[in-house]
Amino acid sequence: MADTQKLVSLRTCDNVLHKVPEHLTLQMRTIRNLLSCKIFSDTDTVIPLPNVSSQMLEFVIKWCEAIGPGDKALGSMQLSTLLTATLPDLEESELVYDLMKAANYLEIESLLEATTQHVADEINNCNSLESVCELFGLENDIGPDDEEGEWW
Repeated sequence: MADTQKLVSLRTCDNVLHKVPEHLTLQMRTIRNLLSCKIFSDTDTVIPLPNVSSQMLEFVIKWCEAIGPGDKALGSMQLSTLLTATLPDLEESELVYDLMKAANYLEIESLLEATTQHVADEINNCNSLESVCELFGLENDIGPDDEEGEWW
């Protein structure tokens, strides 16, 4: 007898339908809460994700597969290392920020912690105000007099 896996239908903001194994969606607190409601407990119901793109949902699914069920007792640095090992495509800062927003929306605590640690590490690696501005794509509007710290 074949073991049939229950799939949950998730529609991303770019209108892509993903059929995700239920055990992975249960790691997403937002989806888990929706599945506990009678309206979304039907297997034919599609759950809309208005704040998550298809690309980010694919990253989230890879993360959930790597981290496994239950909260593992991993520190921030271990989660950040796991993030870069699991999702090597996350070289660009913009992708990390989008993934952080998806983790926040879906309430995946371990992924949110890993992405915020990743950003914190990037900031720590900056050695000047200019490099921080470059990291975030900001224009430096602080004058040379203000950089000396006289205003604070």
